[in-house]
Amino acid sequence: MNPMLRLTTAFLAAFIAAPALANDSVAYLRTGGLEFSTTDAVVMEKEDLFLSPTLVRVNYVFRNVTDRPVDIRVAFPLPRLDMQLALSCQDVAIPSADSENFVDFRTTVNGRPVRMDVQTKAFAGERDISDLLRQLNIPFERPNGAILESLKGSSPAALRQLAEAKAISDEEHCDGSPQPIWFTETIFHWQQQFPPGVTTRISHTYRPSLGAQFITTTDRVFGSPDRLSPSDPDLSPFCVDQGTWRAIVRKGTKSDPLVMGRFLEYIVQTARSWKGPIRDFTLTIDKMRPDAIVSLCANGIRKTGPTTFEVKRRDFVPDSDIAVLFVTAVNSAFEDAPPR
Repeated sequence: MNPMLRLTTAFLAAFIAAPALANDSVAYLRTGGLEFSTTDAVVMEKEDLFLSPTLVRVNYVFRNVTDRPVDIRVAFPLPRLDMQLALSCQDVAIPSADSENFVDFRTTVNGRPVRMDVQTKAFAGERDISDLLRQLNIPFERPNGAILESLKGSSPAALRQLAEAKAISDEEHCDGSPQPIWFTETIFHWQQQFPPGVTTRISHTYRPSLGAQFITTTDRVFGSPDRLSPSDPDLSPFCVDQGTWRAIVRKGTKSDPLVMGRFLEYIVQTARSWKGPIRDFTLTIDKMRPDAIVSLCANGIRKTGPTTFEVKRRDFVPDSDIAVLFVTAVNSAFEDAPPR
């Protein structure tokens, strides 16, 4: 096996800018919302990360290395969610679209459930339009049809304001309502005390909302031998090598050259919020289907089962985030991952 992980595993007809998932970060509240910070008081002794198409789970062990209790606001950010694609007429998979917690994010500390606060903001480009949407009674916190209904019922004056803010498109949504083109950013956060010299165990689970797009196996690929990609979609973030591309091509046929690629991103660079490196890091990827193909950029991958792969690091300082490509036949589906 190539040291750049080549595994293998399908969904939407359109690519959704799916919420990437992130390591816990240190944050503090200011007027206008959360801002991220760092701490020299708490180290991340261990991170055990499990990624699959239907389940993400991460278990941390933190230790306060000072001689006093430390209170920290811990934050878990999801990157931007594109409303134009999240509300598209394709079969986009949002696990719980009627909830602000649309990925069913759950947290325990030392085995006990924690009530999370949620901050959601909306952006048109780099402009924060959250207050504007609130003033116009547009319920942007939940990525569901209520957004389209409220836009459809908005006054001409309100729509002009949204158009001037570049929050809606000149083109209509497929249901005839104005087309939203803003992004949302969601952050889960809570206040946590870390006692001196004691380990604190924090766990998260959630159901990822995968991005997906058809891949045409007859397309020509470009790039270096370990980072090949057709012109569309761009597969370069997943380190697709020649052997992986040949495996993807074999999934297509002359009469139907399309296969499905699903995309999952996980942000690990936020681990830099804590003191020092991640002392013990384990990544497990489960492609869930033996016939699936998986590709991502990583060294030192070890196969641990028919569908599982593992990578371990000591004193790990992540310098990039994790992006995983799962490829299957178009009509293949993933069953829910079993509890682990």
